[in-house]
Amino acid sequence: MTDDKRLAQPHTCSIEDWEDKMEKLFWAAVHPFHQGLAIFTNTERRYTGDPEGQLIPRVSMRIKKEQSADMKQFLKGLTREGFNKVFGLKDTPPEGPYEFLKLVDTALPNNSYVYFIHSVPPTEKMGTERVDMERERQAILVYSPINTNLDFMRIITAINDILNPEEKEDKKDESGS
Repeated sequence: MTDDKRLAQPHTCSIEDWEDKMEKLFWAAVHPFHQGLAIFTNTERRYTGDPEGQLIPRVSMRIKKEQSADMKQFLKGLTREGFNKVFGLKDTPPEGPYEFLKLVDTALPNNSYVYFIHSVPPTEKMGTERVDMERERQAILVYSPINTNLDFMRIITAINDILNPEEKEDKKDESGS
């Protein structure tokens, strides 16, 4: 599992299937890991099955049930202002080889790790427009302290499998499975 391409660390998702990918990320990259806490976004579905979602003035949250009542309450207290401040840290260089940022003194739990994802323009507009920051879809995946490189790799692999499924298929084809 040391293949550089396999450990690609994507941070973008198309607008066209944003909500579908956020749902898949919660169930594949947050929920199965004991360190997984929540995923916060600035969007929500307009109707059942809406793949794109719409921007909202508050924070949408998917919080893992299997944690203390105090932690759930703390996570539910994240405001849009707190979300924006944490997301504003996305260009801070991460410590170590993985693109997670360790948080201290923010609106999220101290020593938690976050992974940022943002939208890209619809495919037919790629290259011709830049995403307006006011209209950019944003997500923060939140984890309690991650202690081993193996745990980081497993989480990154789960994220990559959702955001870059074609790479997963390419690997499958190469192995002959």
